[in-house]
Amino acid sequence: MKHAICVVISAFALYAQNPYGRITGRVTDSADAVVPGATVRAVQVETNVVTSTVSNSEGNYELLNLVPGQYRLIVELQGFKRHQRGPLEVRLGDVLSIPVALELGAMAESVTVTAEAPLLESASATVSQVIETRRIESLPIPGGNINYLVQLTAGVTLTASPNYGWLPQNAGFSGFGVGGGGSSEFQLDGIPNMMRSGVAFHPPPEAVQEVRVQTAAYDASVGHFTGVHVNAVLKSGTNQLHGVAQFTHLSRPLMTKPFFTNRSLYDLSTGPPTPEKSKRLWPYTMTNRYRGTAGGPVYIPKLYNGRNRTFWQFSADFMLRIYPNQGFPTVPTIKERGGDFSELLAIGPQYQIYDPATIASAGGGRFSRQPLPGNIIPASRLDPIALALLKYYPAPNAAGTIDGRNNFTGAPPSRVNYNSQIARIDHVFSQNHRMYGSFTKWEHHETMGKILGNIARGVRSNRRYKGLALDDVLTLRPDLVVNFRYGFTRFQDIVQPLSIGFELGSLGFPQDLVRRLDPKLTALPAIDVAGYVTLSSASAGRSPTNYHSFLATVSHVRGTHSLRFGGEYRILQRNNLQYGYVSPYLSFGTGWTHGPLDSSPSAPIGQGLASFLFGLPTGGFIDNNASYADQSGYLAGFVQDDWKATRKLTVNLGLRYELNLPTTERYNRANRGFDFATPNPIQESARANYARNPIAELPLDQFRTPGGLLFAGVGDVPRRLWDA
Repeated sequence: MKHAICVVISAFALYAQNPYGRITGRVTDSADAVVPGATVRAVQVETNVVTSTVSNSEGNYELLNLVPGQYRLIVELQGFKRHQRGPLEVRLGDVLSIPVALELGAMAESVTVTAEAPLLESASATVSQVIETRRIESLPIPGGNINYLVQLTAGVTLTASPNYGWLPQNAGFSGFGVGGGGSSEFQLDGIPNMMRSGVAFHPPPEAVQEVRVQTAAYDASVGHFTGVHVNAVLKSGTNQLHGVAQFTHLSRPLMTKPFFTNRSLYDLSTGPPTPEKSKRLWPYTMTNRYRGTAGGPVYIPKLYNGRNRTFWQFSADFMLRIYPNQGFPTVPTIKERGGDFSELLAIGPQYQIYDPATIASAGGGRFSRQPLPGNIIPASRLDPIALALLKYYPAPNAAGTIDGRNNFTGAPPSRVNYNSQIARIDHVFSQNHRMYGSFTKWEHHETMGKILGNIARGVRSNRRYKGLALDDVLTLRPDLVVNFRYGFTRFQDIVQPLSIGFELGSLGFPQDLVRRLDPKLTALPAIDVAGYVTLSSASAGRSPTNYHSFLATVSHVRGTHSLRFGGEYRILQRNNLQYGYVSPYLSFGTGWTHGPLDSSPSAPIGQGLASFLFGLPTGGFIDNNASYADQSGYLAGFVQDDWKATRKLTVNLGLRYELNLPTTERYNRANRGFDFATPNPIQESARANYARNPIAELPLDQFRTPGGLLFAGVGDVPRRLWDA
């Protein structure tokens, strides 16, 4: 639970988590007397959409929920000249304080002020910065990721790795910190753009109008973060049809060889610097990206003309990336595949393999083994399952070390296919009713880690995201505006090994084992041989996340007070199905094949592979993991008063209340503590076993096995994981 009371004195305020800006001020006459009843309008230059209000008894006016852009401010009242000012740039989150002094005269006459509104950051108590369209479009941005520009804000530090990949498929990023705080909040079009604790969607820069980065909150309508608050708003359509397209290409011919690559290339001890050697040391890489956006009024010939009323905007982003699986794994040599390790023994006696069939007692609690003659395993003793698995190790194709390590390279590259689409519709029902909706989605398909050139290694990653934002603005009276907003995002992460659906029976595993496993999820067994590359090291999993948010705000101008109050409710639903290793994970160490004593040191390489060929694992397991589906809630309410105490002084008073609601789990699989009193169901059988060989320190009548895990929602245990 969190309470926040904000009291600030400043000339201007910030419009918080709202995806809008606003204009406020006081209307006076030439004698500096307040002028009530004046009609005040803000006309957006690009769309001619009008937002209007009336100055109150104190001469104060407030134009709320203005979409970021260029505006003309028009003030009219019978007996005074028409006052017009502009262009005024209203940025995301801005509160422009524009006083208006009317001159006596006929309304047919007008006074036009062409000066632009000043930048207000220096006078605002809230520490923030707007990254406007010009910088988004002009500055170089790694990976086209607008969050990179967050670092332009004073006080913001990057907590992610310096070589972090800024490409759009890297969801989950939250690596910014301010003053020791690192829990950041990301919003897009006024709704949380989050998957768990990180950002869910990186829109292309061409689709973004502005980004407001806030590092300190002095407005009660802002909350739920301790790091930075990043609020981005998408571009909306205008009365003019417009668009932009961009293509970028990056590949090896346009890149400079890294220093150490050049060093290896010209190392004559590994051969002359040939083109083949260069390609091996510096594999091919390529990134192609196509981005574009277009927008305008909705126009259906002979049916509907949406100029000044209905607008559309659409953006798309497609990327193909190929990058190398560079490395030098160790695979069995041709002779080793047949059980012949004699070449290792020729290097030195430390490579001797010992026969696990010759184990004998050596006294003192130790045991011994005899050397394997010639370091060669007889063909009759080679395990058939091991021989079937050997075909998934490719043959060596690199010189490697003298004992055969790092002897393979040149695997197929990894491949990334990414695409995203954004659609936004803005509609004006009337001057008193406006609405917009935006839909975002992206998909990421990647095949990576195929370092052996076959299904034995590598995973297939599929990520999918969908987001929806709906915003409705109702002007009930000139001094009363209501804003409703709903947001929904769904993020799904699916990871599978390339060998998913593998038939274990084809390797010779017992049918009794095969029948116990799900054939849709079984993969090539994970074979971890000491000193060699692991086969099929990846496990499978699926993690869908849903995020709902509901927000309502009421704004009311009363005398010298600009009041805002409202509430927000969020629901985070997390589902996790981490299957783990649903096929056997078998490790083959040196425990069976080193000697001459069990306490003797192991060979640098070879003994683990010999254990594998003998069919003698040193460990193994199969996962049988339960899924979970938990849900948590967040509730917040606030009231904010921007009180114009004098014509040059505004006092901001606010109160915010936040409550993180307890988590619940749908299937009652969450642990909620331990019961130390209730007898465990195994107590009777455990006591019977203990009675066969008790110890003097614990009499049989005192033997107990009390306690057990408590599961939320089972019996009398509450469903919530903690009490509110």
